[in-house]
Amino acid sequence: MMNEPLKMHSLLESILFHLLPGVPIVLFYLLVAPAWIERGLPAAFTLVIAVPVILIPTQLMILYILGYKKNHRLSLNNIILYQDKTSIKNYFIYGIIIVLWSLLIFGLFQKPLAAFFKTYVLSFLPDWMLLNEFQGNQIVLLITSILIMIFGSILGPLVEEFYFRGFLLPRIKGSDTFKIFINSTLFAFYHFWSPWDFVVRSIAVLPVAYTAVKKRTIYIGMIAHIALNVMTSIPLFALL
Repeated sequence: MMNEPLKMHSLLESILFHLLPGVPIVLFYLLVAPAWIERGLPAAFTLVIAVPVILIPTQLMILYILGYKKNHRLSLNNIILYQDKTSIKNYFIYGIIIVLWSLLIFGLFQKPLAAFFKTYVLSFLPDWMLLNEFQGNQIVLLITSILIMIFGSILGPLVEEFYFRGFLLPRIKGSDTFKIFINSTLFAFYHFWSPWDFVVRSIAVLPVAYTAVKKRTIYIGMIAHIALNVMTSIPLFALL
């Protein structure tokens, strides 16, 4: 039996599928964080709790609902694409390129661009959200750091790569260049809880989408995404 042709998403469908999972996350953040901050928890605690409570269930639910409709059982067959095998050499070379590119872009542009957007574009946001101070007693900060490492650095990115690069990216209509640009841009905009990083994140994630399209595998970018988040989470423990 021949495989059915891949159903491509319209531009509107692509936008909605990319952005809608971010809405409940930012709503949870905005509604819950102020009360928890008053109780001595950092804003980051609320955000990382949103990963297992909202991010992971929402994105997996979408994937499995579509998988059930297509396969008539709980399966992600023909839902998660770009799973071709590739060489260890590609994992090494492209993985390093992704990590170095992202570190360079964030290192050079994140602080000045964030300062600009927070001052001139997003000043209407609550101070606690703009400052996002990592403060609290030692036990609270330790627990928050551990949760960030587990959910924010490993499990969250893993599910995001399945959803954004394995499910959405292959279904964007247009050339490979268009797919890469749209996916990277919309992935950045999906992070409604840190809108000051839209520009820098969309540029930083370009090699992840590029590698998935050109090598037809999401796993290089997935490993690099997790590695990057782990690397940026480790300094939190130094603050203790």
